[in-house]
Amino acid sequence: MYKRLVSVFVAVCVAFSLLTVKIISLNYSSYAKAGNSTATKTLKIGSSRGNIYDIRMNKLVNAEEKTICVAKPSAEAISSVRKSLSSVSSAAVIKTLTEGYPAMFESDKDINTDDVQSFHVPVRYSSSQLANHVIGYIDGDGNGVSGIEKAYNELLTQASGELSVTFSVDANGRTLSGMSPTVNDNNFASKQGVVLTIDKDVQQVAENAMKKIKSGACAIIDCATGAITAAVSRPDYDRNDLAGAIKSDDSPLLNKAFSAYSVGSVFKPILAACAIENKTDITFEHECTGKINVDGTSYGCINKAAHGEVDFENALQVSCNTYFISLTQKMKPGIIHEFCSNLGFGTGAQLADGLYSQDGFLPDESELKNSGNLANFSFGQGDLTATPIQLAGAYAAIANGGKYKYPYIVAGTVSADGTFTEAERKPDSNVLSKETSDKMKKLLESVVTEGNAYYGEASLCTVAGKTGTAQSGIRKANGDEVLRTWFVGFFPVSDPLYAVAVLCEDGISGGKDCGPVFSEIADGVMQVMIDRAN
Repeated sequence: MYKRLVSVFVAVCVAFSLLTVKIISLNYSSYAKAGNSTATKTLKIGSSRGNIYDIRMNKLVNAEEKTICVAKPSAEAISSVRKSLSSVSSAAVIKTLTEGYPAMFESDKDINTDDVQSFHVPVRYSSSQLANHVIGYIDGDGNGVSGIEKAYNELLTQASGELSVTFSVDANGRTLSGMSPTVNDNNFASKQGVVLTIDKDVQQVAENAMKKIKSGACAIIDCATGAITAAVSRPDYDRNDLAGAIKSDDSPLLNKAFSAYSVGSVFKPILAACAIENKTDITFEHECTGKINVDGTSYGCINKAAHGEVDFENALQVSCNTYFISLTQKMKPGIIHEFCSNLGFGTGAQLADGLYSQDGFLPDESELKNSGNLANFSFGQGDLTATPIQLAGAYAAIANGGKYKYPYIVAGTVSADGTFTEAERKPDSNVLSKETSDKMKKLLESVVTEGNAYYGEASLCTVAGKTGTAQSGIRKANGDEVLRTWFVGFFPVSDPLYAVAVLCEDGISGGKDCGPVFSEIADGVMQVMIDRAN
């Protein structure tokens, strides 16, 4: 019996010993696992997306920065935070640091000590963002929705980067003392991006001037190259309230500089140039009684004004509809259509890969053979529509000696190391002779100095241009028709630098609505040129 008890006792002891070893082994494994899984903690400081530059390599996005500070828990860090931030802002940061955790916070100034490090993080869109409609915007996932952001989404996404800081921490996430954090820069400061033809200073001038117009657009084109130097659409939109912009009657999300509208009398210089170029008789004088009859239909001058006896030059200066109706009757519809088509009307411009302006509408030869269609076309009415880009491009050709420069808005791209690659461009085409160009420049200058476009006169340079008031076919609640009003021209006359088209969607007259805007743009741009030369 005794031996039996001893044997049982020994067996129990052996079993207990084995169980104890197993528990110790399990606990050891748990500690090791916990230690290995809580070694680091990473704080994401910021992310970046490819750059969009102006023609002078100024950033149009990522132009502003905010300061993000990262602090390692220490008495010194707490003291720095307390000195640098307000009591309200610092409370949560100090609490985090006091509990032994790393902290990240925004500051209005740099804080750089042994335990606090500052980083400059770009803000995608600034508080006074320029060229909103050209640049476009991105969605919540960081993909382009409109404008250049959409057209170059792949390139701009490829150029994305991230900046973060990694701390060594214990099993509870508290920072280990004596260990310095690691800064991780993953392509964060890449130079890669898109270079636009937009000139930041000229764009600013145009946006300031366009504040005079509630709803409309303007386009500025370099006469020598066809480059779109500025493009403005009004009203602007609030990136923080896109839903409100969608509901607005003024269509703030629409880029109106790339959209087509009825053009009115700003089209008369195009027909005048066509007549000169094709040797149409322009020496005749016309008696304007305020209206003219064509195949049984009466067409009137604006406000039924009777201009009396007018010649070719007078007709442009006073914008006589009946003269231009008479003039186009002397011209072949096929020649008119071809000429206007060669100046870009009726075909939208591919401004960049995936970015287009609207086509507008140019009646074809068969439609212009109809006397009523041709009569309306003679003073820019009927089915004819065009974009501010098309009108500025056509006037640029008149100004530069007769070469049509295909409008474009992307100059090229930049690689991560800053290497620039120029974008391909469509070739120029000769549309006017230099002789016709020179005659038209003088005529359009006289429209400003002696005619009804005097609102567009500038103080720093001579300008040439034409006003326009077009019916839209749209009625307001009170029954009045919405009028599209324009001023299109170029400056300086002797050596034109820029052609400008200004549109007011719901105006009174091209002179009163758009002339002062054109004038401010001309003076503002010339001042930019003067400042750069000094």
